[in-house]
Amino acid sequence: MIRRHANAEIRNNTERFRYQTIVAKYNTLNELWSKKLRAREEGKAFGVHGLKADVLPPPPPAASAPPGRAARGGGSGEFRIQNPERDLDAVRALYDNFLAARQRAGEGAPVKFESFQKLIGQQASRILSDKGAQAVDFRLETKEGKVTLKAKVVK
Repeated sequence: MIRRHANAEIRNNTERFRYQTIVAKYNTLNELWSKKLRAREEGKAFGVHGLKADVLPPPPPAASAPPGRAARGGGSGEFRIQNPERDLDAVRALYDNFLAARQRAGEGAPVKFESFQKLIGQQASRILSDKGAQAVDFRLETKEGKVTLKAKVVK
């Protein structure tokens, strides 16, 4: 209905005001619905007044997660790097998953571990110092046949 009347000329001020009010309310509710849907797809609890931190489940203790794995789960494909020099197990596991993902995607020649380790170390160090983070979570994403690394700051 909104699209049908979008280009129509409304000369009566009262009707134009009512139409604009309905359109504004529709746009507000549409945006709220999109935010709720996105939060639900990401597994976040979404309350009446936005994201609720007290409703979100607490993260599992770090002792239950394998070293270098993100606390969100063993199968998530995220690897936590707190110190690039010390977390060699996490870097190695990330490298192994990176190679496997590249092989599945049919990408070219394998990357050497030393160059991968250097790249991860540089990125993690830069993010840790620039953002004041405690750690960096790296995850693999495949888009259009290309495997990429995505970094997320952990405060």
